[in-house]
Amino acid sequence: MEKDDICQLMHTLLPKLYSFAYALGPDEVFAEQLIIDAYTLMIMKDEDIFLSEDYDLKNVYDRKILKKYLFKEMLSEMYELAMKREKPNWEHVSFEYQSFYQLKPSQRALIFLKEKCELLIEDLQEVFTLQRFQVLEIYHNAKSFLLSHDQQEKSLEDENMTLQNSPETSRDFLVRAYVNKTIKLKDIPFVEKMIGEDNQLQALYTALKEEQNFLQDLVLEKKCVAENIKNIHHIIEEVTVDILPETKKSLVKRISEFLDKPILTIDY
Repeated sequence: MEKDDICQLMHTLLPKLYSFAYALGPDEVFAEQLIIDAYTLMIMKDEDIFLSEDYDLKNVYDRKILKKYLFKEMLSEMYELAMKREKPNWEHVSFEYQSFYQLKPSQRALIFLKEKCELLIEDLQEVFTLQRFQVLEIYHNAKSFLLSHDQQEKSLEDENMTLQNSPETSRDFLVRAYVNKTIKLKDIPFVEKMIGEDNQLQALYTALKEEQNFLQDLVLEKKCVAENIKNIHHIIEEVTVDILPETKKSLVKRISEFLDKPILTIDY
């Protein structure tokens, strides 16, 4: 894989990475530097992967796999770095998002990736190196805090509140997990069938979807202006050239080339 290919993939990820960085610390300089430092650490650690010729970025499948890997590795590096740095003051953030910045950093990071980047629970386990039950606990605690805190200024619809305060059955729990996208993939067809056959569960599903939409409005997703994206990309190109050596040939290709050459030449 060529260095230009790595930079091109990174460029497509920069908007989401910037939003995540800003969620960790609401300051443009903090966010930009976090991306650059995380990228530098990542390519130093994973040099063999990014320079391997085993990936063909003209192949759609290879490109998709590498892009997903690159995204999750960047998220992990950024989170770890952010936890070691002094966080910018968030009091300048608009009032509607102040409850978001009152979350613990782990809660803020996880709920952002869950709600704005739509990462699956399994992906979040990898990013944060946590077990499934730990990811769910952090997510639900963050969600409960945001919804309960914001209701002091803005209440949900009465129907939602009634449903929230009602005793939850096992079927209700499955519908809630389905809406939250915390359900296991194997259970999705069963729950969809269950909702489709029950009017009461359909009403619950509609109310929970409204609640979920309300939750997403409480999670800040800061957009990065084009000029900033361009600047970050330029620095990433420089870092890539400075740190990465020439492309390494894959083991299979090196063996193949070796076998094609005569082992020794005899002059007659």
